[in-house]
Amino acid sequence: MLGILVGGLLGMVNGLIANIFRLPVLIVSLGTLTAYSGLAYYVTNDNTISISNPGSFFTIVGKSYLSVAFIVYAFVVLTILLSLVFRMTRFGFAVRAIGANPRAAVLSGYRVGVIRLLTTGLLGALCGAAAMLTLAFFAAADPSQGGSYNIEVIAAAIIGGTALTGGSGTVGGALLGALLISLISSSLIQFGISANASGIVTGVVIIAAVCLDATIRRARARSAT
Repeated sequence: MLGILVGGLLGMVNGLIANIFRLPVLIVSLGTLTAYSGLAYYVTNDNTISISNPGSFFTIVGKSYLSVAFIVYAFVVLTILLSLVFRMTRFGFAVRAIGANPRAAVLSGYRVGVIRLLTTGLLGALCGAAAMLTLAFFAAADPSQGGSYNIEVIAAAIIGGTALTGGSGTVGGALLGALLISLISSSLIQFGISANASGIVTGVVIIAAVCLDATIRRARARSAT
């Protein structure tokens, strides 16, 4: 729980900086990503910390049930809950409204700064939950783990239909995008293709997804007029 709380607080720091200096949250998050990664390296002295005497947390959360790791069940449950929050609550509607048109959201009475702070806090808490689940699964803390996921996360969201400009996207779409990225990477490894080539393919997929999204949006705009 402490790991989730720390993640939530660090996420809210991103929202606070974005509110104070009127910066895009994505830019702030990329900046603090480097700072938080450096902090992790400093705290661990750039070493992997192995759990020598795992307690009940590791034996329960780190186990597999019906040959499926607990982390997979948690991933599915969180996906369902977040989909409900995003689509069926006033908070989710406010997030979409602010992403689509912040100025209109302000005129509609939404407290954009508060919603942004709550959203970044929620994202940070989810990162903390992912970190704790990973810790339980591997029974070790590696400061370098997940450091290269930022591009893949953005790619998964874009491929899943999330607009970089905000205002549209679904949790389910992001899930499918993540599965597609994982499938591509795994397939390339199975075919004996090097990791460098895998990065090239992922980059091409990202560019293609962005171009396709822009083309579809322009077509919709023309049809609407």
